Amino acid sequence: MKYRNTKRNGALLTLLSLVTLTISSVFVYSRVGKEIEAFSKKKSMNYFLCWLLGFITLGIAPLLWQARRMDEIKAEADSLSININGSFEKLFNWKFFGFFILIGPFLANHYFFASLNRVEMEINKMPSVEVEDGATGVVTSSPILKEEPKPLEEEKEEPKEAAPAVASTSRTVTRVTSFHRPPRIFYEAGSQKVESKGWTVRVKGESPVTFSSQQQAIAYAKKAAEKDGVNVRVKAKSKA
Repeated sequence: MKYRNTKRNGALLTLLSLVTLTISSVFVYSRVGKEIEAFSKKKSMNYFLCWLLGFITLGIAPLLWQARRMDEIKAEADSLSININGSFEKLFNWKFFGFFILIGPFLANHYFFASLNRVEMEINKMPSVEVEDGATGVVTSSPILKEEPKPLEEEKEEPKEAAPAVASTSRTVTRVTSFHRPPRIFYEAGSQKVESKGWTVRVKGESPVTFSSQQQAIAYAKKAAEKDGVNVRVKAKSKA
């Protein structure tokens, strides 16, 4: 959406509102509310209803409506990295307490429209994409926001599952091979030299360790091999 009126003067609009007994403000702020909804993506109450409530609330309802729109303008300015001189508290204080020194409403509307003009001019500078509604034929455009580059994530290597070893009735030898000399895994069963039965891992320079299951032995052997920075691969070898 391109904003055409970006040179509104808040002081002149305030003077015009006084001359027309605030009737002109209904048309001005109704248009402004739609423009703010376009870039803030937030639905706001119709200003005409707030204007009617102003007779009951002694002008508090329109004041709160404008202060909340000022907050949305401030949020959009922050997202565009624009420094504006306006906020909810500043507008409310100038328009409510400044009413007693007469100049307050003029300054409040000046800050409001100056901030709105600057945000809309910055949005107009951004490239936009037009989208046509196939049902209604209405063409709308929206600015293309720049996405901040995301930090590169380190790729994590998924651990490969070890191939199951082929077991035999007498004795099976499972060997982990690599470029360096890795740990060796033996299944000791029915041997006269070894009293314990199970999967034994023999690491060079360390005492043999026996496990009850092959998976535990392979995991221990891989952990021992990783200390030397080598990748292991499991091969099964049956021996009668």
